[in-house]
Amino acid sequence: MPKRADPATVRLPPPWPFYAAGAIALALGVGSLIQLLLTSAAGDELSGLYRTVADDIPREAIPGCLLLVALAGIFTGELLRRASWRFREMRVLQGGASRVRIRRLPLGVVIAWAVVPVVIWAALVLWPVAAPPPRASEDFWFLTLFYGFIAGGVVGVFLISLLKRLLRRAGVAREKAPSAAWKTLSGSWRIEHWIGFLGAALVAVAPFAALPEDTGLMPVELAVIVAVLGALLLVVAGIVTAAGLRAGLDETIADSVV
Repeated sequence: MPKRADPATVRLPPPWPFYAAGAIALALGVGSLIQLLLTSAAGDELSGLYRTVADDIPREAIPGCLLLVALAGIFTGELLRRASWRFREMRVLQGGASRVRIRRLPLGVVIAWAVVPVVIWAALVLWPVAAPPPRASEDFWFLTLFYGFIAGGVVGVFLISLLKRLLRRAGVAREKAPSAAWKTLSGSWRIEHWIGFLGAALVAVAPFAALPEDTGLMPVELAVIVAVLGALLLVVAGIVTAAGLRAGLDETIADSVV
């Protein structure tokens, strides 16, 4: 019977095909979003765009789908280029079958990258709120709300990542014993990032309350509730981030879920 190959010696593919696929999807996603925004800002219908796409597919969803493909490609490429991988047999309650240790980026580089979603959020939320297009259709406001929500959430992910690094530098939880529960919640699921994403995303769309009432996008009362809920979630995300350090893993290490 042939001997099974050692999982730790699995040969990984090169990163460049993933970078290439991600870059193409990113260009198409950003380009389609800009086109949809310009078209709807002028009051034109979006249904006339992309004739090769089925009519039952919402045009507003096309950039999001392309950006998800871009994220998957670029993220995988980064893991293949910057991370070292270890594989193991899958066992119940052990965690995923793979673990990666990714090379840490300098703090200044992380902060510089964090500026990108902030600029995108400002362009999608603050700019339209400050200078609403006079002929904008409902599609325009849906696009700015939806993609502004996502951009704000990405800012939250960066904030939690920066907080986690600062807490580790300060030695928080250094004396506490590692916790298996937090190893799963934080080391595998990154639950603090999900909570931070949702909290920052809710806060990010609250400025839409400043629009004229005839827009009907977000009443002031709803915006207050959304902003308060988002702020509370950000506080919870900060608490979970501090508690998640008990996973006993460096922030450069992550276990797969399966």
